[in-house]
Amino acid sequence: MSEKRKRYKGLIVDDAMMNREMLKEILKDDILFIEATTGEDAKEILMEHFQELDIVLLDLVMPGMSGFDVLEFMRSKHMTDYLPVMIISVDDMENNIERAFDLGAIDFITRPFSERTVKRRVLTTVSLFAKQKQVVTEIDQDYLVGDKRADRLTGVDLKKTFYNNVHSRLKQMGEVGAIMVAADIANFKLYNNYYGWEKGDIYLQELAKKLKELVQRHGGYVGYMGGDDFAMFAPNAPALMLQLHTMAEEEGYFENFQPGFHPKFGIYVLGAEEDSAHALYDRAKMALASIKADYTLNLKMYEEEMSQRVEDDFQLLVDIRRGESNQEFEFFLQPKYDVATGQVVASEALVRWIHKDKGLVVPGAFLPALERTGFISNVDVIVWEEVCRWQRQCMDAGRSVLPISVNVSKADIFMLDVTATLDEMIDRYQLTRDLIQIEVSETAYTEDPERVGREIQRLHNGGYTVLLDDFGKGSFNLVSLKYLPINELKLDMRFLSVEFEEIEQDLSILEFVINMAKKLNIKTVAEGVETKEQVEVLKKLGCDMAQGYIYQRPMPAKVYAALIASKTK
Repeated sequence: MSEKRKRYKGLIVDDAMMNREMLKEILKDDILFIEATTGEDAKEILMEHFQELDIVLLDLVMPGMSGFDVLEFMRSKHMTDYLPVMIISVDDMENNIERAFDLGAIDFITRPFSERTVKRRVLTTVSLFAKQKQVVTEIDQDYLVGDKRADRLTGVDLKKTFYNNVHSRLKQMGEVGAIMVAADIANFKLYNNYYGWEKGDIYLQELAKKLKELVQRHGGYVGYMGGDDFAMFAPNAPALMLQLHTMAEEEGYFENFQPGFHPKFGIYVLGAEEDSAHALYDRAKMALASIKADYTLNLKMYEEEMSQRVEDDFQLLVDIRRGESNQEFEFFLQPKYDVATGQVVASEALVRWIHKDKGLVVPGAFLPALERTGFISNVDVIVWEEVCRWQRQCMDAGRSVLPISVNVSKADIFMLDVTATLDEMIDRYQLTRDLIQIEVSETAYTEDPERVGREIQRLHNGGYTVLLDDFGKGSFNLVSLKYLPINELKLDMRFLSVEFEEIEQDLSILEFVINMAKKLNIKTVAEGVETKEQVEVLKKLGCDMAQGYIYQRPMPAKVYAALIASKTK
């Protein structure tokens, strides 16, 4: 009689045989295990059997390569994105548990343990991940083209098929010197907004067709990664590279090209030891991300410094999470002045990090990393909460209160229910909605006008004053001001960064924007004002409010409280 087929396949990594035997006995009816006695053995097994595994049970304390080292390796190869890792260890120190979670572990069970608890938690985890794989497979099957899984719109392989093809090619042939390409269309969501989804779909089909023609001529694979993202794996042939440069630089190459919506490419050239299709694509994506906001570059080769930045970002985020738990983040306030009267009428809350060892960390040292990774939402929510608490404390103490605006990032809109979150805070602290104003950046709107515009409408309907921040930095469609329910327009400092008497054209633009805002009943706020001459011009043009170093730098809340309590303000 043949042995009963096991439903799942797992890997146990533990140097103690008794521990391995105990786990195997508990789970013998459900999981067939491969065993590793060292971290080094685990690394080799993972490289060979990763696609077959359903779970990893990992001890942290082992001689040589520790459990943390195994997790680091798996994270670097993006294995923890697809394969659940459960820690089963005697090491129950809180900082080690947190470190394991930071490195991608899904659960942590300390010894001694209950057999029922282990079995239930392990099988629940395996089952959930198995269902997730099943859903992905079913979705893939819905998009069958011929006998291969492909995207219905573009006709190229879906992400999973693409990765599997590249993985097989790497395993069989090595492919030293091949390239991985990440491609997308600049400002594609805005393109859809301007020209319609139907034309946007045609543009995607056109880009997919061009990439398919390249691999048909030179060999390789094309994958559709979702949205407007594509990947291509191909030989590093000079003719192919020349064609990519042509696609990136020649404006007439794509029929649907419009200025500001050019395809962009990030390229990674494979080295001697490459073993993960996900890692290759990630490096190409790093190169692509480095030129996202650069309108002068449409193609970029990967550089080692890009990975270092990712690693630096990771270490910074670990420090930021520690700072969050230690309440090291607070807000400073920068006053907004009525240009005509010189009185303080409101302020903007700006996050500041008071590091336990480094003292005040300048925003430029941590905000870009938070924005790149989406962790800005964690800090934004802290600031919203603290501003609401401070306004309540001022009211309870009988002190003066003025509106304070808080920043809402694109990440907040994607990751949170912004309006509901703010409503809950406002109600909990018993504030009126005029005391908390909302600043949304122009860049966030232009990158996803439909979703961001919808949230702005919800905030407006909820009674909040909404400000469009950094106006003038991006490619905002002025006609949108007529339909977007904003109350104030914050003019980017570039309007005021030169001597006015030398740039008549800039003055004309500034005057036009201010006059247009007045006609639409939108107030204007000039930010970054630094000279008396600039203030005088703003008065002449009828700008409502201003903030900048000529008035006040951002200051601690206590200093601001004293300022607005002053009769002169």
